[in-house]
Amino acid sequence: MSRTILEKQLTDWFYALPDVGNMTKRHHDQMISIIREHEQQSTSQDTVYLQKCADSDIKANEWIGIDLDGTLADYSSGWRAWNDIGPPLQPMLDRVKEMLAANKRVKIFTARVCFDTDVCRATGQGFSREDMAKVIQDWCEKHGLPRLEVTNIKDIYMRELWDDRAVQMVPNTGRTLTDEHLAESMAASGKAVS
Repeated sequence: MSRTILEKQLTDWFYALPDVGNMTKRHHDQMISIIREHEQQSTSQDTVYLQKCADSDIKANEWIGIDLDGTLADYSSGWRAWNDIGPPLQPMLDRVKEMLAANKRVKIFTARVCFDTDVCRATGQGFSREDMAKVIQDWCEKHGLPRLEVTNIKDIYMRELWDDRAVQMVPNTGRTLTDEHLAESMAASGKAVS
């Protein structure tokens, strides 16, 4: 397959997207499938060109997940009601504003939207995922943020997650970052590492 035919195929596919700026995983997988098919019939130069296309798609759609309760909003009082969110934690609020000022895409990443519908254990009031997302977006707006997208789904475009419950891992080692720092510290002091 010639580069011209492949470019036309990719272009036709790309402009068929409902929202060009918001590629879905399915569309990304289609692009990768076309690239893999072409790799078998192409030169290495063509393969590099196509991989750059896929990489630029990922870069264009990257986002940062910010947990709500205990990370962006105070949660020291625990769960009070489905539509009650604690006050902002100023250092994190400032950090999110800095991310946005640097043109980073930020989403609220929270378990509050994990159910289609739910009933609040504190009030007995029913609510939907959309109701909860609106309450969160209203809270964001009240505290000087835009109406950020709200999700509980991690996808291939998420580059960072800021969460009070996360344990950071050293990639491809099975070790936590804390384990790694402890091992480095012990090695520097001449102590045996277990």
